[in-house]
Amino acid sequence: MAIDISYWLHPALVEPYTYGLFFLLGSFTVASLSDVRRMSAQSEFLHVWVIVVLALLALDVYQLRVEPVDRFAVKWAAIGALCLLSYKHVGFLFRLEWGDVSAMAAVCGLLSPLLVVLFFAILKVADLVMRPFLRHFGREGAYPFMPVVTVTTFVTFPVAAFLQGLQLVL
Repeated sequence: MAIDISYWLHPALVEPYTYGLFFLLGSFTVASLSDVRRMSAQSEFLHVWVIVVLALLALDVYQLRVEPVDRFAVKWAAIGALCLLSYKHVGFLFRLEWGDVSAMAAVCGLLSPLLVVLFFAILKVADLVMRPFLRHFGREGAYPFMPVVTVTTFVTFPVAAFLQGLQLVL
């Protein structure tokens, strides 16, 4: 009697991005609370998010066997460029530490190229709205940014689902 292993693995294989999203939202919630309380999340979060980014990159590379290379290239180039422009020493979009940048990259690894850009647009709006409140928890002009990333993540995915449902054709 042959055992169909795919039957037993089926829920984990259907949508790995969905499971990744729930994992990230859990870690973002804990990191946001830590960020608000101490103005820093534990460095372990940075390591976890970097591993998530690498895992999602590897998953996208694996998907290249059936997906077009141009979408892969545009997505990861956008992630790299927008995250670099958000790093504190570049500071064009934001002036963030590596932990915040890696959290944003992890979310973007779950998204399509257009949604990566949309994520950063929503992130900018959420930052402008939340900054006055979050400054009360900060010090020396800095404020906790992980709550902004968390709220943006919660907003982006329903917006993405709505846009995908429209089936826009240009």
